[in-house]
Amino acid sequence: MKRIFYLSICLFVYLSILSASAYAAGITNPALADDLGRGDPANVFGRFVGSWWGLAYVIGGLLFLLYLVWGGVEWIMGGGNKDRIESAKNKISNGILGLTLLAASFALVKAIGFVLGIDLLETLTFDLSRLAP
Repeated sequence: MKRIFYLSICLFVYLSILSASAYAAGITNPALADDLGRGDPANVFGRFVGSWWGLAYVIGGLLFLLYLVWGGVEWIMGGGNKDRIESAKNKISNGILGLTLLAASFALVKAIGFVLGIDLLETLTFDLSRLAP
């Protein structure tokens, strides 16, 4: 597990350096949108984190649906067995709790971003004009 983590960190650093050198050489990708193929290479990390953060929310929502359906099917297939029905109830309540935590974390990230002028879920760009008096 540690090996995969270290390899992913090394790959990320390598791709960040590669994109910065491509930017310095004036290399762009015409297949990408105007702001993706060009721009500040220092913002590569922000785009990376923002993209994965948004993907994590999507995956969390899909896992909630999967867990809810799994608990519902287990409840239906329980056949009156109290242990299986209790297990299904726990799956459904844990799924709802997970969705609540997911929604609360989304709201908290958006609130912090609004107060600080940072778009945390998109590109981690800073809007310093909001901090001016």
